[in-house]
Amino acid sequence: MIKTIALFLSIFWATSCTLGMWAFHGYDEEIAGFFVEKKSQSLVGIGKKYHYIFKVEKALADILAADKHYRFKPHFFDFAVDENNHIAGDLYLTAKQDDLTTSERVFFQTHHAYHDGLEITAKVRIQGMRYAIQEAFKKAIHFDQPYQLRIREPLDNRQIAKNIVMTPVTLIGDAGLILLALPAGVLYGVLSPFD
Repeated sequence: MIKTIALFLSIFWATSCTLGMWAFHGYDEEIAGFFVEKKSQSLVGIGKKYHYIFKVEKALADILAADKHYRFKPHFFDFAVDENNHIAGDLYLTAKQDDLTTSERVFFQTHHAYHDGLEITAKVRIQGMRYAIQEAFKKAIHFDQPYQLRIREPLDNRQIAKNIVMTPVTLIGDAGLILLALPAGVLYGVLSPFD
């Protein structure tokens, strides 16, 4: 058993060069607060690295602007930004079903709501722009805890070209390491005092 685990670990280690080249490219952001500009129907997120302004539908702007008691728990998924600082991702809002007003219930039902016991969750795709940090927004409602976002950034053309050129080289290197690891694994199995 130990021999098999050692063999698999050595093969996994040997193939990590190529995998590492194409790994996640981006950054983690902490959203410390937000505010809703009802007139322009914008949701403004206050991050530690950037600020984000998303255009949202009126119903969502109304719900978020009225939520002074943190009835809705936000969750953020699959955010990506492009070279022009356009950003998009999924906002999930979770609330207790009994706490919803009639208009909020309608909003949740029209946004792919799913029920989990006493809670209901709506999924909304939001799009907007990323901006460099300005002076802190005074209107922001600050969360009791910061929310983490993982944001994918595009690779620049030089990095893509480098990865494309280097992929065959790293695959050959990975294959060579595997070829070295297999005899080592076999020798380990033959010479191993563990049986």
